[in-house]
Parts: sequence; C-alpha cells; structure tokens
Amino acid sequence: MFNAYTRVLLGIGSALVPLVALGSASGTCTAGKDKTTIVDGVIYKTPNVFDETKPNIIVELAAAKLDAAKVAAAEDPEVEVNHQLHAASLAGHLRITIGDGAVTRYFVYLPPGSNETHFGSNNFGELKLSRNDAKGTAGHFAFKGKASDDASCDVSFDLSYPKGK
Repeated sequence: MFNAYTRVLLGIGSALVPLVALGSASGTCTAGKDKTTIVDGVIYKTPNVFDETKPNIIVELAAAKLDAAKVAAAEDPEVEVNHQLHAASLAGHLRITIGDGAVTRYFVYLPPGSNETHFGSNNFGELKLSRNDAKGTAGHFAFKGKASDDASCDVSFDLSYPKGK
C-alpha cells in the first residue's frame, strides 16, 4: 500500500509530532476595549526560591502560535517566549505561575498596550486543575478585574511537558 519512501516520511513526521504538538489552549483576556484571543500555549518549570522541592509551573498562553520545541530547548524559556511574542508583533498573552495548586502570579498583556501583573502569597483568580502531574497540566483559570478597564481572563489549557525536560 505505501512504498518505502512514504513509510519513512510518515515515520519521521510522527516522530516530530510530540516535539511540536504539546497541547491546546483557548480563551480570551480583556481590559477595557482591548481583547486578545488565546490560540496556543506552552508549559515549563522554574525553580521555586522558597522551596527547592516544589518548582513553579509556568503556563504561557498566547494569541500567536508558539514554537514549543524552541521554548523547550531554550536556556531561559521565558526569554524565548518573549522573543517569539515580539516576533509576532507583540501578540497578546497571559503568563501564570502555579504553585501548590493555585495561581501565585500572573501577567497579562493585551495589545496595543494594556498590561497587568499580580504576584505574592495570595492566590489570584479561580484555578481548577483537571490534571497536574509529571506529564503536564490541564485546567481552567479565570479572574475578573474590579473596574471595567482592569484585565479579566477566562482560559482553558491542556499542556504537556516536552520529553526529557
């Protein structure tokens, strides 16, 4: 049915899929009249300065496609994501830090210039995780700003860590 050449190409293509297709992300973020639609996401871990046994989980959700393989290979994944977002004309995005099953920090950027960040020991927004294991994290995160021009987001994600990370 398939010749040897076709089988080789199919084998190579299927071997590359786990490097690039690391999950799904969707939702929206708004601030006043600014709105961004989430279309992609990546996940990685960073050291937790307060507890070395519990790394921070960083979920990057963006209004542009992200090259997950480049993020996984980067020495500093956050810098790589920022580089990719800049190359995508500063696409809107939401970065959340998950620690102990709650969001301990978030940063949202909505073009052309709305941004907001919150961090600390308080939990921000409402996070519902349906999966959080060695393979990845899936869930829903939402928060609503107090004023009409404050940022509000409602996003869902199902992201896997790249193999070997």
